[in-house]
Amino acid sequence: MKKAIYALEINENDLQADAIEIMAGAGVPREDLLAIVRDLEKEMRRLSKELQFEDAARVRDRIILLRRRLSGELAAKEDDADVAMAIAAAPKQKTIVRNWRRTRRGP
Repeated sequence: MKKAIYALEINENDLQADAIEIMAGAGVPREDLLAIVRDLEKEMRRLSKELQFEDAARVRDRIILLRRRLSGELAAKEDDADVAMAIAAAPKQKTIVRNWRRTRRGP
């Protein structure tokens, strides 16, 4: 039963994200979008305190996208939004660290 409720919460969050995306491109006043960003930041902090890091990362990606749109870096086109979300969601490549421990060599 918990699994079904969890899936319902995710779908609700996705719907909220879609609504934010639509408002960002629909000429919503800048002040309202800034208020939405602040609310999303609070939500992200709450999720991270509850150790729900994956959900917090999704909210963070939405914040990044909204800030880029607010700064004019991204147009409100769907193609740009898709590219930005793909870049934000892409896992970063891991770097191999070699010789991380420097040992003292004998005299």
